[in-house]
Amino acid sequence: MEKILQAKEVGEWLNIDVQRVYEITRRGLLPHIKIADRQYRYSQSAIQKWIDEGGTQKEGEHDATN
Repeated sequence: MEKILQAKEVGEWLNIDVQRVYEITRRGLLPHIKIADRQYRYSQSAIQKWIDEGGTQKEGEHDATN
């Protein structure tokens, strides 16, 4: 089963502040799953792929299912 992370866990993994996680999420740079207005979750495998690809994405490409 796919591991789904909260912003705090992503921040700890990336060694960045949780507010920075939210900032790059809102900018569409971090792959995420939007579950409600201002509520996000993160696919561990999508985050790992994002890291493996250099940690950058075009704005708007944020679907964790890709």
